Amino acid sequence: MYAPFSKKSILSMQLSELGLQSGAISRVSQYVSKIIIASDNMKIIHTHRTPVTLRTYSKVFIYVFSIIYAPYFFASTFHEYSAQLE
Repeated sequence: MYAPFSKKSILSMQLSELGLQSGAISRVSQYVSKIIIASDNMKIIHTHRTPVTLRTYSKVFIYVFSIIYAPYFFASTFHEYSAQLE
């Protein structure tokens, strides 16, 4: 995975030998570093799948919460609205 990035790093070193300004070479090195960090973050998200886990937890919590607390909400509102039915 890191082979293309090391090639880009070597290329930036070769640019300094060709007489490119040091500021431009520094900027290229920073871009390569940021690309490596971003690819590592994408790899971590893909491996651990944090968003999928959170989505599953949310679905379970919503379904279980509604099943457990539905009788309570029904009982607390039943007397308020049933008086008008009589």
